[in-house]
Amino acid sequence: METTQKKGMSKGCMVALIVGGVLLVIVIIIVALGAVYWEDLKRLPAKQAITVMKDSLAENPVEGVDTVRFNSLADGFVEKLNSKDELDPQVYSSLLLEIQTVVSDEEFDSTEVRQISEGIIRLFPDLAYPESHMEVPVDSLMEDSTAYTDSL
Repeated sequence: METTQKKGMSKGCMVALIVGGVLLVIVIIIVALGAVYWEDLKRLPAKQAITVMKDSLAENPVEGVDTVRFNSLADGFVEKLNSKDELDPQVYSSLLLEIQTVVSDEEFDSTEVRQISEGIIRLFPDLAYPESHMEVPVDSLMEDSTAYTDSL
C-alpha cells in the first residue's frame, strides 16, 4: 500500500499563524499611534483631572473659592495644554502629582484650589489673574470730588 505524504501545515498551525500575525499587526499599530500622539497622551490626565475638579466645584462650591476665576483659569489651562508644544517636564510632573493628589480625595477646600491654581500659573505664567482687574475699593472711587452737571 502506498501512503500519501501530507504537504503543508495543519489547519491548527495555520490558524495560530494567522492569529499571531494579526496580533502582531495590532501591537505595531498601537505602538505607532502611541509614538505619534505621545504629547497628547501625556497631557490627558491633567486635562481630565482639571475638568473633574472644575465640575465638582461648580456642583459644590467651596467657601473662599472664586469659582468663576477658577473656571477661567481651568479653561485657559486646558486651552494652553492643547496648543503648547513643549512643557517644562519638572513643573508639569509636579503639577500633575498635585492635581492627582487633590482629585483623589474628591473633596476640595480653598487651600487645595489655591495650590492647584498656583501650580497652573507656575506652568503657564501668562494665565495669572492681572492685578488691574481686581475690584477697585469704593474709597478710591470716591476720591474724585469733581462735580458733574447734567447736560440736559
